Amino acid sequence: MAVDMEYLRQKWEWLAGRSPLANQLGEELVARHQEPQRHYHTLQHLQELFEWLDALGQDFAHQNLIGWSIWYHDAVYQPSRRDNEKVSAQLAHAALSELGLPTEDIQTICRWIEATQTHLLATEDQHPAAQFFMDIDLAILGSSPEKYMEYTQQIRQEYRKIPPILYRPGRRKVLKHFLEQPHIYQTPRCRELWETNARQNLKREIESL
Repeated sequence: MAVDMEYLRQKWEWLAGRSPLANQLGEELVARHQEPQRHYHTLQHLQELFEWLDALGQDFAHQNLIGWSIWYHDAVYQPSRRDNEKVSAQLAHAALSELGLPTEDIQTICRWIEATQTHLLATEDQHPAAQFFMDIDLAILGSSPEKYMEYTQQIRQEYRKIPPILYRPGRRKVLKHFLEQPHIYQTPRCRELWETNARQNLKREIESL
């Protein structure tokens, strides 16, 4: 799927408006998502999340918080690091403070971003908008077998420096983490759309590892 830069520009301006600072921060995010180590965590991933927000998000409050979380949740992505989510949240905190967002909103966005490490929300964040953000970030798991296979190849490419003997057990652990949850998806609509496919895809990948 080709990235629609005009669509993403509109999504940025919806949140950040137009100003020299907003333009600078938007350009920085675009550049980050075009870094050479990225094959799945790219602008295409952001576009797909915004498309799911457009398609399914009309019933959720706090769409601006979801939008900011989409933009910043993978702002820092180095496969060798274990703190990408934490550092992404720190980057978001600095940028959104510059843009003048309310402190409470910034804190909420940062918690949501950090939660994408496990996709398990803290008790204080157990509300529909946060759950929906977690769900659309995992939408790829419930995609068609063909699209899911493309995703697994992109993830493997991001971890290409990791030898198979180390990659396979690590990947297996991640997949089992999701399968062990009572539900992969937290909102009823996303569960209806993706839960069955996701479990089939995850089991199929585990068998192939």
